Amino acid sequence: SPTIITSLKEIMVEMMAGDIAIDEGLSEEEAKEYARDMMPDDGPKLYCVTNESKINGAANMFNENVQKMVADKLGGDYFILPSSVHEVLVLSKHEEIEPEELQSMVRSVNANCLSSEDFLSNQIYQYDAKEHKLSICGPERERKQEHGVEKMMNPAMVVMEESKQYETKQPEQTHEPMKHGGRGR
Repeated sequence: SPTIITSLKEIMVEMMAGDIAIDEGLSEEEAKEYARDMMPDDGPKLYCVTNESKINGAANMFNENVQKMVADKLGGDYFILPSSVHEVLVLSKHEEIEPEELQSMVRSVNANCLSSEDFLSNQIYQYDAKEHKLSICGPERERKQEHGVEKMMNPAMVVMEESKQYETKQPEQTHEPMKHGGRGR
């Protein structure tokens, strides 16, 4: 399924717009404008990478063409934060954020907000746009213990296995993390 790259800000705008349209009596477009104005412009620009169905979309990140596409959109090297088996977050290395900070953010979200079947990885990755190379981010010592590429590809393998299981499940069990009907909040 085709890859979708959306800024986290736009995803938040989409989620908020439903409520705003109802509360303020605005059209969908007006509600989105309203939501955009409410969102702060400072802070790191995170993008979400998934597939069209938003199911097992993290696997798309292991496609070399997708890696290059993201590098083009972000203007060079970037970090990859595993969000869940359904999507990953990407962040340009031009943003002033230390990998350690990103690492602890990922661990915290994984521990507190993610169900075990959606868990992808606690590791953050980095992509080198010149070398076209994806690698685990972390101290050299840790990286040697990771046994190179086989270990790094594990999350992708997990996702592939999960997608096989998904095909046998009923459609109403699909997981759509980014949609929100705008009622009952």
